Amino acid sequence: MSITTSGALVKEISNKVNLKQNEVKSVFNAYAEIIAEMSANGDKVLCPGVGNFSIITKAKRVGRNPLNGESVDIPERLAYKFKFTGIKNKFKDME
Repeated sequence: MSITTSGALVKEISNKVNLKQNEVKSVFNAYAEIIAEMSANGDKVLCPGVGNFSIITKAKRVGRNPLNGESVDIPERLAYKFKFTGIKNKFKDME
């Protein structure tokens, strides 16, 4: 498995839809920015065929310091959550 950068993704999309890379990059960046803004407002963002974006609250918990084993309180925090939807069905054949 390899890692695909956003630049490589922009290049692939550019080739597929026959647009300039800077145009695709602008759309790609706007897409990511809008998803982040909507999620930050508490909205669940649904992207059919890709997945759902939302913000969840992670509960306060007790962790361990790996250096000395002492208990450490980890406070409640907000975290982004992404759940794959339709795209995962395309990978069933690869299993």
